[in-house]
Parts: sequence; structure tokens; C-alpha cells
Amino acid sequence: QDDLVVGTHIANRTRAETEPLIGFFVNTLALRADFSDQPSFRHLLARLKTVVETAYEYQDLPYEMLVEELRLQRTSAYSPLCQVTFAMQTALSAHLDLPGQQVEVLRREGAAARFDLTLGISESPAGLEIAWRYNTDLFAQETIQTLADQFGCLLEQIVQHPTTPIARLALTRTPPPPPPQELAAAPAPILAAIQHWAEQQPAAPAVLDGLTEGTAAYSWSELATSIATIGAGLAQLGVGPEVRVAVCLERGPGAVVAALAIWEAGGTYVPIDPEFPP
Repeated sequence: QDDLVVGTHIANRTRAETEPLIGFFVNTLALRADFSDQPSFRHLLARLKTVVETAYEYQDLPYEMLVEELRLQRTSAYSPLCQVTFAMQTALSAHLDLPGQQVEVLRREGAAARFDLTLGISESPAGLEIAWRYNTDLFAQETIQTLADQFGCLLEQIVQHPTTPIARLALTRTPPPPPPQELAAAPAPILAAIQHWAEQQPAAPAVLDGLTEGTAAYSWSELATSIATIGAGLAQLGVGPEVRVAVCLERGPGAVVAALAIWEAGGTYVPIDPEFPP
């Protein structure tokens, strides 16, 4: 979906006569976001700044009247026009001093969700507090936890890569490859250790390409599969214990796989430097 409408709330106290009044004047603004051109976060932020400023000019128009003017179909199943809302506000102080009175701020919890999903962010000197309010008929707690994790990951990504198209940003954190010392300290033989990591972290990098910095030539799963396939072929050719196998390859991922496959077949790896004269 590349055309989104998200609601946000505004105090709606633009007139001087309403400022001292006690009451609920909050209105909902519908903000439309267009992702069809694969914008980066920086591009989208500039675009939404214009959208928000334009919406503020019409903040006196009640949300209910806008829905009526658009002739949207009303249903008790969901809110018309926008089902997701976002609100950011400054958190109320936890301490309120009144002469001769002891005052305690009570937090209101458990209120029914007016929209399918509401993301509220409160800003305080201690940082940002994020609250998710959702329709329990539509979302399980585990689903919201997943959304929260993905939202946190997305925030990290847009800070690190503000000019990258948002659609290309990762929503999950890639688990780090196992530390080399962890593999070296394993009591099991190296082939058993490789099989272990192929089962535990199949997609994690196992052998890096020395020609391209940081690029994985083989994941643990790919390494284990290559070793097993080549090793079985060598065994069919008669490679086994006390059988020497000469390998003339440049240093690189292929030489690593060749050595491990020979050991898998039970043979002895004999490297030959390609720089040697024929």
C-alpha cells in the first residue's frame, strides 16, 4: 500500500475565547502520505511538512463534517477515512504543587481504542515514551510487540540512512555473526562446528569474500551444503583416509571449501601455490 491516510489530533484552541475554557475541543486531522515514488525519509519528511502545514490551515473543520463531505460509507466496524492515528505531545509533569494541597497525577489506563491502532509519543526530559493503543479484536499482543520492534528498527535505519528509499530499509535486525573465538573454542571438530552453526544461524556469514570487503561468499548453510556435496563426490572418486588430494587454487573462499570438503571425505589436503612453476 503506497497511499496512506493517518489521523492526528490537534488541540483546536486557536481562538482566544476558548483558551481559558475547561473542555475537550480536540479535532482529528487526516494526513495523506504518498509512497508511490519510493521516497527516502528525508524526501518524505519534507513532503509531509507541507501536508501538515496545509492541514493546520483547515483545523477548524470538524473531522465528522469532513467525513460527511467525502460521503464515506460509515460502519460500526471501523473508523471512516483513517483507521490509524499518531499523536506526539509533551508529557505532563508528574509533580503539581498547590498551596496547602497534596496532588498526585493519576494515569488513565485501559480506555477503549477509538481507532484500530493509535501510536502515542510523549516527550519528557527523560526521553520519549511510546504507547500503543489498539483494538484487541484485530490485533494480538504479540503482533503489537512485533510492530513495536519493527518501528524501533525503522527509526534506527532512517537515522543511519536518511537518503535511502524507505521501502529498502530493513524492519528486522540481522543477528550478528558468531564471534571467531566462539567457534575456535568449540571442543567439537571443525566440521561438526560448521554443521552446528549451519543449524543455529543458517543465514549468518561464514566465509567472507576478501575481494569485496564485508561481503559474505558463503553463509553457514551454504558452506555446510557445499562441503557435503563436494565431499560426497570426492568419496565416490576414492578419496578417503591417507589419500592425499592436491589443490592448486588462489587464496579465497573456494580454497576454504576445497580443504573442508577433502577433510569431509577423509582425505589429506595438500595445497599447491599457483605461483609455483609448472
